[in-house]
Amino acid sequence: MSARPDDGGLRVLHVLNELLPSGAEQMLRQAAPQLRAAGCDLHILTTGLQPGSFAAPLQAAGYRIHHRPWSRWPAFYVALARDWRGLAFDVVHVHAERGNFGYLLAAHAAGASSVVRTVHNHFAFDGVLRLRRAIERRIAARLGTHWVSIAPGVDDNERDRYGMRPTLIANWYDSTRYATPSAAQVAAARQALQIDARTTVLLVVGNCSPIKNHDLLLHALARCKSQDWLLLHAGREHPDHPERELAQALGIADRVRFLGAVSDMLPMLRASDCFVMPSLREGSSIALLEALGVGMPVLLAQSPGLVDLRRCFDDLVFARPDVDDFAAALACLLDRSRERDAERALRTSAIARRQFGIERGVRAYLELYRTDLRRQRPPTLLRAR
Repeated sequence: MSARPDDGGLRVLHVLNELLPSGAEQMLRQAAPQLRAAGCDLHILTTGLQPGSFAAPLQAAGYRIHHRPWSRWPAFYVALARDWRGLAFDVVHVHAERGNFGYLLAAHAAGASSVVRTVHNHFAFDGVLRLRRAIERRIAARLGTHWVSIAPGVDDNERDRYGMRPTLIANWYDSTRYATPSAAQVAAARQALQIDARTTVLLVVGNCSPIKNHDLLLHALARCKSQDWLLLHAGREHPDHPERELAQALGIADRVRFLGAVSDMLPMLRASDCFVMPSLREGSSIALLEALGVGMPVLLAQSPGLVDLRRCFDDLVFARPDVDDFAAALACLLDRSRERDAERALRTSAIARRQFGIERGVRAYLELYRTDLRRQRPPTLLRAR
């Protein structure tokens, strides 16, 4: 296969774990129309035990889904390299942390023109594992892998902990769709959810894992004197429903709605007055970017990944991730009028679109993909289609 720097056509493979409606998968789905318009032939390798619940939406967006459950044995990566060489991928883009070094070696062995590794979270490994990851990362970089971080905090972690020099390409949200709503859109969204116009609606998005710290939010809400609020929770629950039990024990179960996984967050965002995220850490939350995209006020924990946004927005509300501080911040929010500040919302939305819009992120990755294709590759690596 010869390099084609002029026509923009690229055969691109993304490597992920099980496909779930998480940040990387959502971004890939949103970017598909622009990537296809740029001439990309899109593929995904999913390495979970099952392809995952988000395989169908990605396939509908135009990705060809390949499934091979992950194995730690070298033969697994040798087989991948053989398959990838036969499929003649121009770009292999690795998103998974598990097994990433093996995927990168396989991609280089397969002769991919561009090999990219995006780090999606703060991987704070210590001890022997930290040393191992640092060595693997350095080897991958020496082979020519493009190392990418998705937020300033992730970038700092890769530099300080592993000695890497990543390219920072910020996560994006669908800025073509998430914008400040009209009064009619707000009223329609609330009516559909059967929410009274006078109720202050808080929205929290995320699966019920300890890192999301939803227990803190429930405890903080239980301390608030105001009773005129409703919490919408969008995300997969733990099978044992411990958060429902906690809400019941705290006496606030009648003001918390557990919605489960929500395929379209736009109606929830339009119906809500404030977005709340008490996470102990985040890589770069797409759900938060969507909330900022519609101009919504937010209350965030002072935690890695979330504090990064101070560099872009000057009016975000932060609280320490403890019950007392979070309860005090919530009380201030609930005491305010429900009148929306249209000017502030438009300003927030404009900053989000400029800093985290989909066009900016896709353009940056396409430029990265094409970097190596502009160079004359050694004849031994050229392959015929």
